[in-house]
Amino acid sequence: MKRIRWRRRDFLAGMLGSGCALFSGCRARARLVSATGQAFGTSVGIRFLPESGTDSDSLVVEVFREIARLESIFTLYDPNSWLRRLNDRDVVEQPPPELVAVLRLSEEVHRLTGGAFDPTVQPLWELFERHFATNPLDRAGPPADAVKRARELVDWKKVEVSDGRVRFRRAGMKLTLNGIAPGFAADAIAELLVRRGIRHALVDCGEFRAVGDEPGGESWEVAIRGVDPDAEPLGRWPLDGNGLATSAGFATSFDVAERFHHLFHPRRDEFSPARQTISVVAPTAALADGLATAGGVMEWEDFSSRLSDLPGVRVRRWREDSSS
Repeated sequence: MKRIRWRRRDFLAGMLGSGCALFSGCRARARLVSATGQAFGTSVGIRFLPESGTDSDSLVVEVFREIARLESIFTLYDPNSWLRRLNDRDVVEQPPPELVAVLRLSEEVHRLTGGAFDPTVQPLWELFERHFATNPLDRAGPPADAVKRARELVDWKKVEVSDGRVRFRRAGMKLTLNGIAPGFAADAIAELLVRRGIRHALVDCGEFRAVGDEPGGESWEVAIRGVDPDAEPLGRWPLDGNGLATSAGFATSFDVAERFHHLFHPRRDEFSPARQTISVVAPTAALADGLATAGGVMEWEDFSSRLSDLPGVRVRRWREDSSS
């Protein structure tokens, strides 16, 4: 039995608490429309202020259809998704532009983080998942030789990306885009809303993207929650039209002791402190997503200094007492 615990990677206090069921719009204070659903392994939602003439119900339907379409490209759970086809065949021809865009951004984040962001870690993820599915109490982890073999398949430089083809230069490689695709989806939905005339919105696809400000003129604000979801937030960040992503080891643990989790270094036997939370605000949610993923496995001083000159990027770290 799998003992992996799925928790939301990013948290918005009260954003969708009075929202409606999927595909049904509702009008709250200031005529805000809210809707929620499930995608990318978590709850997703939108909140927006309709403009004069907006057909809110139709717009909500369009938004969630687009989220489903994007998920069908990036999911690892559908054997027919573009990502699964790439992982299963080592090559895909004529990939959708969204896959190419995410892979090209992945290349940029890989460079910015000195290789700490590497989507080719999927063989290691699968090794940890298989091992702890049958050994949830093990404190040692998978055998060293198995880790070595899996790590030999981890190498972003062996991924070839062009508009017409994506190919692995080594058989058996696999990608996971869980550390960047949700942010990309949030950006895509924000852009869709803007095209439909919306000027005030907040999108949550597991990572956040703001459009404008709240109707009252205040910036959309996201509350970052820690290990205890009922405790006071670790902090609150105004988005000012930007994207925000958060990574924390406790969000997805492989083992009961939470020593082995989804934030591990691609080249070294190092895991992020399980109760460390990294948040990044950036001009796009996709960039924030990739950077936050890498930040979890980097030395804090190295991470923060590498990003200090990036326009519009802000980073924050919280450490919680493991005994709390």
